[in-house]
Amino acid sequence: MKLTKDNISLLEKTLIKKHGVIYLDLRLEIMDHLATELEQLEGDFEETFPNFIESKKEFIKKTYISLNRQSSRTGAKLLLKNIFSIKFILCFIVMTLCISKLVDINGKVWFLENFDFLPIIIPAPISLIMLYKMFSYKRKSFAISLLGITNSVFMFYLFLFIHLVRKADNFYWIPIFSFFISLSIIYYYMYFVYIKYKQKSILY
Repeated sequence: MKLTKDNISLLEKTLIKKHGVIYLDLRLEIMDHLATELEQLEGDFEETFPNFIESKKEFIKKTYISLNRQSSRTGAKLLLKNIFSIKFILCFIVMTLCISKLVDINGKVWFLENFDFLPIIIPAPISLIMLYKMFSYKRKSFAISLLGITNSVFMFYLFLFIHLVRKADNFYWIPIFSFFISLSIIYYYMYFVYIKYKQKSILY
């Protein structure tokens, strides 16, 4: 049978509402497979579709879980790739030098009183955007995975490393703080450049 736009639309709505396939990129992969199988069947779509989609319930569930896990691993790998990149290392060196200079001039107490929450404040706009996109039917597992993992790192800073920064001497706290500041800056690169590239690679 030949599928129409309405048929494809119904397939997508069914995946969202009945099977919880909320991520667009994963949904498109599953839809492509199911649509290919449907086109190989004979008969009328309206009569065939209910039984077909019911028979694919386990396939949809297992495939969605598998793709979700794969996306999470990809997000973690991309975060590590960015952390060990030349741009991150250069940013880290510049931040370390700048912070060291400011601390030498004004002291650690002055610096931390004014800037110790910067690694949380700087990425906040992107986090708010992602919170909004969490409720969009076009949300993508890749983006949410990458940014979710990165936000988890910032939470480690907020609940653990910020206390180390406040207590440690300059030799230890400045590199730690520089790392998180550098990550908060690279965070924008990952969102606006890397994710934009990934989005273009997905066929809508």
